[in-house]
Amino acid sequence: VQIYSNEEKRTTGREALVMYYQSHQRRAARPELGEPGKEFTEKVKTQFFEFYKNETGMLEVYFKNIRHLLAYSLESEIEQQFFLDTLKSLFSRYEMALIFYYAFCGIDPGFTELVKKGKLLDDSFMDILFDKAHFKAFFSEKQ
Repeated sequence: VQIYSNEEKRTTGREALVMYYQSHQRRAARPELGEPGKEFTEKVKTQFFEFYKNETGMLEVYFKNIRHLLAYSLESEIEQQFFLDTLKSLFSRYEMALIFYYAFCGIDPGFTELVKKGKLLDDSFMDILFDKAHFKAFFSEKQ
């Protein structure tokens, strides 16, 4: 829900996810977070960790569903790649970025492991990351 003056606007679906992500982009652009680099990366991870830790609404269910579908796909012996490719095809670039920062911030190590194991993320959304170096850092982190 966005409230401006006396007007209220309800946004749902993919548009709402884009707005969630853009609100994080605005927060990451604040001067106190500093310039891209290791310290900036840690601040961004903390920002997402704190957000997701306190988010108990629709996004919590959204990520639980993704986790379940990933786990199911990875356990499937038949057509595993088909299931994984189908799952990947469901997400917009902004959804991929939200999934990326959810996994990157470390709030759910099991989710992060599944995302990496299932190769859910590719570089198709790198242009909207807060810092492109986050992508490389994510895949070079040890579990």
